[in-house]
This record gives sequence, C-alpha cells and structure tokens, in this order.
Amino acid sequence: MNNENNSDVVDHEAKTKLLEEDNEKLKQALTESQKRERLLLRRLHLKEQQIQDYVTQLTELKGSIPAKSNLVDPAINLIFIKLKNELKATKAKLEDTQNELTAWKFTPDSNTGKRLMAKCRLLYQENEELGKIVSNGRLAKLESDLALHRNLCEELKRSQSEVEGIIQDLDVDVEGLTSTIILLQQKLKMSDERIAQLESEMKEKEPKTEPEPETAPDDTIEEPASKKQCIEVAAN
Repeated sequence: MNNENNSDVVDHEAKTKLLEEDNEKLKQALTESQKRERLLLRRLHLKEQQIQDYVTQLTELKGSIPAKSNLVDPAINLIFIKLKNELKATKAKLEDTQNELTAWKFTPDSNTGKRLMAKCRLLYQENEELGKIVSNGRLAKLESDLALHRNLCEELKRSQSEVEGIIQDLDVDVEGLTSTIILLQQKLKMSDERIAQLESEMKEKEPKTEPEPETAPDDTIEEPASKKQCIEVAAN
C-alpha cells in the first residue's frame, strides 16, 4: 500500500513539474508577443508619419501652382483629386489596422493582458497547493485539478496561437501599406514632372516684349546693312 502511495506521489510530482514547465513556456510566449507588438506599433507610427508628410507635401505643392497653370491642363486637377482620395483610403486602412492591434494589446492595462495574468497567478497559487493535497492523500481530487489545469493550459495555447495569427495578418497589412506608400511616391514624382513641364510650356508661350529702337539723329554715321536688317526683323 505504501509503495502504491509513493508511486502516486512520484507520478503527481512529475505531472506538477510538467505543469510548471507549461506555465513557464506560456510566460515566455507572452513576453515574445509583447515584444512583437511594440515593434509593430513603432512600424505603424513611422508609416503614419510618412503618410502625413506626403499629405503636407501635396498641400504645399497645390498652393505653389499658379491658378493659370491649372486652367491650362485639367488633368492636373484630376491627378490631385485621385491622389487625395488614395491618401484618404490609406489613412482609413491604417487607422483600422491600428485599432485592431490596440484591441489585442498584451499590456498590464489591457483587458486581455489582465485576464491572462490572472490565469497565470491562479495556476501559480494552485501549484503551491498541490503539495498540501498530496500530503492529505486526496489524489482523486488532485487528478481532477490536474485535468483542469491541463484544460486551462490548452486554452492559453489556443489563445496564443490566435494572437500570433492576428499579428501575422498585421504584418501583411503593414507590407500592403508600404507598397501603397511607394506607389503614392511614384505618382507624386510623376505629378511633379508634369507640373514642371506645364510651367515650362507656359514660360515658352508668354509673349516677349522687345525694346523699341531709338531714332538716330540725321548727322549720325549710317549703321551697317546687317545691323539694319536685324532691327527690321526684330520690329516685324
């Protein structure tokens, strides 16, 4: 009988050790998720700042274009409207992504983080009571509690897997935002080139006023014929 009790105690201690190892792995996974979350937040902040810079540049660019050049080619106005709409859509998508990430934040102040930390503390407290349960001979209750702990661990693992999936989706969204920003940069460059071309055409089309030649006195020396021809061509 004593040998059977000792065997049960050894088996229980082994299961308790496995449970503690599972808890430690979950804590490490939680720390890793927090690091990845902070990294994603920094990347999102940088992308948002870049988009804001592009909006500022476009606003300044629109203010620097003369009103007359806008009337020369209506395509410029269409380009600005298209860029403005694309920027709005990109900003809306960025805000949605940031809101989704905030909802899954694992910080001590977030609801998800509080629930996870509460479960970890509960598991730790119950592990401390395992020794007392063994000494009192309540092995049946211990097996039931171990099964409950296993279920809790499985639930935490599933939650962690779901969080990792969401973070991977956010990585894909951030890559999409990067591609959109690169496309906007290319369109902005094309718009700058088009504006420079229009300004150059306007300068070429502006009439050039030539100064009227002064009437030479009668007693002046007669100018060469080539110079007179140049003056007549300029006058014509």
